[in-house]
Amino acid sequence: MANQLSLVEREIDATEDLLKFKLDKARNRLIRLDVLFGVFAAYLTTLTVVGNLFGMNLPFGGYADGTVPPGGPFVPPTGGGTGYAGPWEGGPSWLFLVTVSASTVAAVVLLITTLSLLGCANLLKT
Repeated sequence: MANQLSLVEREIDATEDLLKFKLDKARNRLIRLDVLFGVFAAYLTTLTVVGNLFGMNLPFGGYADGTVPPGGPFVPPTGGGTGYAGPWEGGPSWLFLVTVSASTVAAVVLLITTLSLLGCANLLKT
């Protein structure tokens, strides 16, 4: 009888160890996902800061043609139905567009590089 009880006790311990292992694996996957979201949020924040800094300090030109009377709604210039044709129609300046586009591309490249390096270091595998 004592032999059977010790066998049942070992089975219970083995089952408990297996469940602890599965819970540890699930916890590690959640931590890894949290780190990935943190990296993505850091790059998104960097991109937002760069875009906002340049958005405040580079000429936009959207209000230069009088499309926004004081107290009136903003109506973007259309260029006579031809679509956006550049800053000469009161739209954003080319410097603004290039700066925001370059910072967006840089943030995406940094994100891809970081994920690639994490993958090469086997930190993304389950």
